[in-house]
Amino acid sequence: QSMKKYLTDNALHSAEATNWRLAVEAVTGQDWNWFFDQWYYRGGHPKLDIQYTYDDAAQKMTVAIAQIQPGATYKLPLKSAIVYGNEKQVVDWAIAGKNTSYTYPYKNGVKPLVIPDIEHWLPGEITENKTPADWLLAYKNSSDDVITKFRALIAAGNNLDDVSYQGIINLALQDKHEEVKVRALQLLQKQSVRKRQDKWQRDVVYLSTNGSRKVRAAAINVLVAWKTITKPTPEIELYKWVNDSSYMVAGAALRLTNNINKDTAYAYAK
Repeated sequence: QSMKKYLTDNALHSAEATNWRLAVEAVTGQDWNWFFDQWYYRGGHPKLDIQYTYDDAAQKMTVAIAQIQPGATYKLPLKSAIVYGNEKQVVDWAIAGKNTSYTYPYKNGVKPLVIPDIEHWLPGEITENKTPADWLLAYKNSSDDVITKFRALIAAGNNLDDVSYQGIINLALQDKHEEVKVRALQLLQKQSVRKRQDKWQRDVVYLSTNGSRKVRAAAINVLVAWKTITKPTPEIELYKWVNDSSYMVAGAALRLTNNINKDTAYAYAK
């Protein structure tokens, strides 16, 4: 309705952002100066630092949200999820100043887990003091929420010796979303510690032959980076891979071939 009014009122002549704001205000009956000031006229973006404090004696958890970006603060209406085991409820956050806090009770002794900005409206940055176990629980409660899964994977990349972070990688390698699988493989590609490579090599080899072209190419790139494959195996059909219809798979396979035998790689490339 706002767009229709804007286009009708300003048809066949020039208009500015103010005209668009006035149209929105006329239709909604609300003041939108704050929105245009922080998202249109001003540069920068919000940076939220979220700290969770658990009080077992009082059976409650406090969420402290600080805006740490330089300059002015943002008015941020967000939706967040509060998770108790398998139960999830969505709550509204109205962040308006430098510091905002919310308190949530335990339920039957179960501590609440918070997934901030569950709708991912915020064009900004969020840092949290979640524990590895919290990140694993957040991943498990994210189903089709790929962005939260990405954030859990980023956290896992800080310490893949932690059991909970390893659990996130294991789940991601089996995720139904190819983007999540690829992100997990890209994280593994950076691992130079041999015991980590040995832990996930079988999974990586499996994905190199199973899945979408993006997943297969990402898995082969992991093998290229690790240099743990010294000869073709029954699971690794180099000639077939190099001649794959996907250039992503073929290119990755050619690099892997070059690791194993440069003469063979040259012949395939030719």
